[in-house]
Amino acid sequence: MNIDPSLNKNEYLVCLLFINVFMADFNRDKLEITIRPTAITKNEIATQTIKYHSNIIIGNLAGRKIICDSNKSPTVVLFETIEKTKAGYEIKISPTVREIFETGGSFSLIYLDILNKLKTYKCIKFYCLMKIWGDEFDCYIKWLRWYLNIQYLDTAQFFKLYINKFIKELKQMEILIKMAKHKDDKDNRLIQKLTFDVFDSSERGNL
Repeated sequence: MNIDPSLNKNEYLVCLLFINVFMADFNRDKLEITIRPTAITKNEIATQTIKYHSNIIIGNLAGRKIICDSNKSPTVVLFETIEKTKAGYEIKISPTVREIFETGGSFSLIYLDILNKLKTYKCIKFYCLMKIWGDEFDCYIKWLRWYLNIQYLDTAQFFKLYINKFIKELKQMEILIKMAKHKDDKDNRLIQKLTFDVFDSSERGNL
């Protein structure tokens, strides 16, 4: 939720791949892991750009402030160092990031079969947001615009061109999302926040 929206699609997907490995049972207490290059380039969600330019993408992520604070400013380095060795990429995260990732148990951050079917980068991010909660939750419009990097578009078009389309696209994959709009307390012409009610009707039973 707090990853800098300025990341492009390929940078974002590589972040997901790395974080997913950090959350595996055998890596949950580690600050440093090694990932084989093929685990990235041959991953199901790897785009053609990732396959052929992984070194450049990974180099752009190393030491970069990627996680944003409450003021939506990128202040925390996600991957302190990423070094390429004979064994693969040695990736180190800070204790601060390790605490952020602490969930009390391992989990799968991404479902590849879903991500592979989503048509756009913004829909991928919307799906990841729905997956984080997987239940009923409130989401402020202002924050959602920032998260999806859609700042300069009137509200009607924001829903028509993006949110409604995303909900419809995920419905085709048996992820059902109900959305309620809440007007601003001071100006009922404006929508202040949304309530999403998310559930998965597929055999997985969960997002």
